[in-house]
Amino acid sequence: MVTTVKFNQNQLRLVKRKTFQLEEGVYYTNVHPAYAAAVTWGSSNSKIATVSGDGIVKAKKSGTVTITATTNELTEAGAKASTSIRITVVAKKPKVKVTKVSASVPTSLKLGQSAYITGSYASAKAAGVKVSYASSNDSVASVDAVGRIVAKNAGTLRITVKAGSKTRTYPVSVG
Repeated sequence: MVTTVKFNQNQLRLVKRKTFQLEEGVYYTNVHPAYAAAVTWGSSNSKIATVSGDGIVKAKKSGTVTITATTNELTEAGAKASTSIRITVVAKKPKVKVTKVSASVPTSLKLGQSAYITGSYASAKAAGVKVSYASSNDSVASVDAVGRIVAKNAGTLRITVKAGSKTRTYPVSVG
């Protein structure tokens, strides 16, 4: 059964005529995730931006649009899970860059525990910025492309959140 669906980021600004690959993860009660073909994508306004079946957003004209990913399978409650991101499409690339990145990362996890993190960045006016995640020690805890951390073995590690050229590292202990 599906428990949740999540994007790798919660903010995005795109320049007209550019494309961007959104990363989605569908998570199940058996802890195993699915990443490809597990959702149906939708756009609230296809005149502003469209989204392919693979999550590639194409910005068409200036405005604001909501892109949604809805699971193809049901949750325990018998409903489909969905997540969305509001995207602003601008006419030209702004000169602003990412100045900082942040996320709420737990400082400790128990063996077998999972946590979901979402990175954010400033300036929110930066365009085409992808948020990514990395673990310094995958044998202790791994983190996927969407920000799901899974604690595997006792020890310590660092989770790195990257947006544009900026990174921030968070210490995590597993025990």
